[in-house]
Amino acid sequence: MTAACRRALLALLAACLGWTAPAAAQISIMAEEPVVAAVKAGDGAALQRALLRGDSPNTRDAVGIPALCIAAQFGNQEAVKMLIDFQATVDQPDTEGNTALAHAATRGHLAIARTLLVAKAQIDRENRQGESPLILAARLGHADVVAELLQAGAAVNAADYAGHTAYYYARVNRHHRIARLLKDSGGRD
Repeated sequence: MTAACRRALLALLAACLGWTAPAAAQISIMAEEPVVAAVKAGDGAALQRALLRGDSPNTRDAVGIPALCIAAQFGNQEAVKMLIDFQATVDQPDTEGNTALAHAATRGHLAIARTLLVAKAQIDRENRQGESPLILAARLGHADVVAELLQAGAAVNAADYAGHTAYYYARVNRHHRIARLLKDSGGRD
């Protein structure tokens, strides 16, 4: 059953039972859209069925996180590729401004970061704190992702809203390999 059919059935049920709008809204909030549910469950077949049925690859969960960001968070390479193949907006941010590339960088998912870069994700797109994927990966100690982002042309000296660069975070968090990599690429505090 498609999301539109579920909503129509819910509206009909609400009208028949005399539910008020808040009760109907509470029910629809608790029900995950098929695309999001499939991504969270790691169910590639269900995701493919939902997308082939015409469900949007840009669906968000109840708190506003796009399906592509969820797939990147969970390290679900199959879902990331499938969503991109079905025209998901690669740089669609969550409510904090993090894109799928930022989520991949935060979790250290190198293969997903590569897939997103090939799909033309904005390499230096900042979140609401001014953090780029490079800053996130460096701060959290994901050396392979840092190297990939640098190789793809990430701005090595971009600073967040606190004025700190990826090199600064690597240094203060004692990620020595990353600090050396960033310094060798021209990084500074």
